[in-house]
Amino acid sequence: MMLDTETLTRWASQDEGQFFERESAYDRSRGGRRQRKAAALARDIVETLSAMANADGGELVIGNGNRRRNRSRSGGMSQWLSSNCANPTLCNA
Repeated sequence: MMLDTETLTRWASQDEGQFFERESAYDRSRGGRRQRKAAALARDIVETLSAMANADGGELVIGNGNRRRNRSRSGGMSQWLSSNCANPTLCNA
């Protein structure tokens, strides 16, 4: 499945809140970028989906950075995608 640029741009610029959440597949602590353990990522996903199911639904984007500050302010969308997309093949729209 290829994602269109419009959807990726919306996901990159939308603030997280009750109806939109990001979960990163990577741990960027300590200046590195390592893939998170599956159990930790799964726990966060289940927690988010449970909260959304108990409310009014929402969107969960998995793979890109989960913090707004991870987005590039000067490099544009392609730089943001290359540093935040868990699967670059899906994100090369």
